[in-house]
Amino acid sequence: MLERLSIERFKSIRSAIVDFGRVNLFIGANGSGKSNVLEAVGLTAAALGRGLGSADLARRGIRLTPSELMKSAHKYFELPKTLELDAEFGNGLRYRCNLTSGLNDSSLRFHSEACTYKGKPQFGRSPRGNKVHGISISGTLEKSRGMWDQIQVAYPFNETIRETIGDFGRYSIYSPQTDFLRGRKSGLVDEPPVGLHGEGLPEAALGLIRQALASRHLVEPGKSIAEFSRRAVELFQLPGWTKRVRVGALDRNLVSPDVDRSSENMVYFIDRYMRDDRNKLSAYDSSEGTLFLLFAA
Repeated sequence: MLERLSIERFKSIRSAIVDFGRVNLFIGANGSGKSNVLEAVGLTAAALGRGLGSADLARRGIRLTPSELMKSAHKYFELPKTLELDAEFGNGLRYRCNLTSGLNDSSLRFHSEACTYKGKPQFGRSPRGNKVHGISISGTLEKSRGMWDQIQVAYPFNETIRETIGDFGRYSIYSPQTDFLRGRKSGLVDEPPVGLHGEGLPEAALGLIRQALASRHLVEPGKSIAEFSRRAVELFQLPGWTKRVRVGALDRNLVSPDVDRSSENMVYFIDRYMRDDRNKLSAYDSSEGTLFLLFAA
């Protein structure tokens, strides 16, 4: 798990060190930099993933902006040539990257990278050359593609390193939007079960329901998929009015014909307080909060 991220010269963040826990809550006024902290994490993950191309950043939910504008431009300071991210993980893995760009660059480029595990060098690059396990290697690395992505197959690495980078490299910023959750807008689900804005919620909910039903026979307390599924299904019931969730074909008796649908599947909630012949509500008539809880589940 990522425990600490040092951010230097990234967007509105001139210099900051963020310590993370299992749950992290950012509070601040509009434009105070909350999203920039999330994007700094996303940019670090991209550097450890495929790289810094626009498509790579977009898949992580990072707002696309000219690369030169990703570097801080505070008054009374010289325009920086680079930005830097330094990530520390709980298992002793540490990764630092220094990124640069010019006015004519379409994306950020790596100026340097350095990865250590429990203090021992694993891989890195700089204008002076490239190294793996502290030994210089030949060949040219792509400037906008992460070094890890280019060398991981060719060299041996500790399995913990591979797992940590693999998990963290899949980080994305999800920002669910009501029109997507209700199916009025469609989008691409790059990383199942749901898209970054809530695309594919009916199919994801159906998968969750089937998983919960199929795993009922598993009884290992606290660890089994059954326990996890049960807790996930209960999450959307927190407001108190929902008794069950169902996924089915679009019922025109429950959805206005004026609604433009992008999918034929629909999420339905069963209300515990309404009459049995009127207790089925579509995603259009349910509360936004319940949809967000189902998305989180």
